[in-house]
Amino acid sequence: MIEITVPERSRYGRLAELVRMNADDLQASGKLLDESQLVSDSIDSKPAKFHCLTACVDGEMEGYALYYYTYSTWEGRMLYLQDLYGTPACRTETLTALIQSLANIAKDKLCSRIQWVMQNNQKDEIALRKTMGAVDITTSEQWHQYRLPASGFDEFIQKCKANVKKAC
Repeated sequence: MIEITVPERSRYGRLAELVRMNADDLQASGKLLDESQLVSDSIDSKPAKFHCLTACVDGEMEGYALYYYTYSTWEGRMLYLQDLYGTPACRTETLTALIQSLANIAKDKLCSRIQWVMQNNQKDEIALRKTMGAVDITTSEQWHQYRLPASGFDEFIQKCKANVKKAC
């Protein structure tokens, strides 16, 4: 049986371990937040910068979901799923249980939708989400997601200033 819980402070070490496993699976490069930063940004932060659910199988944490609330000017409050991970041994079951719990939370909080991004190489997970009714808006609505890393803020700001001067 899978139990979905909000992790206690003492479980954030295992959560940080699962975050590293997720990054390894996704072949993600770069620095990851450690246990203390995860605790600081969730349990110790008022309001919390993110929320977390964990999936435990026989008392062992086997998956997690990190999410936060954001806002759409067209549809209102929405739940943004930042991270979703399940260990290979019971991935489909833990991911399904976590997504179901998130859908219940979104419904209870009157969210207009749940939104997330996925890598193209996550074929099994993409297929699973589609069978549950998720829509790939990359193809259906032609939305593209962009990122501006903190290391590029200064250059971006300078280019914006130059463009504003040209426009005026």
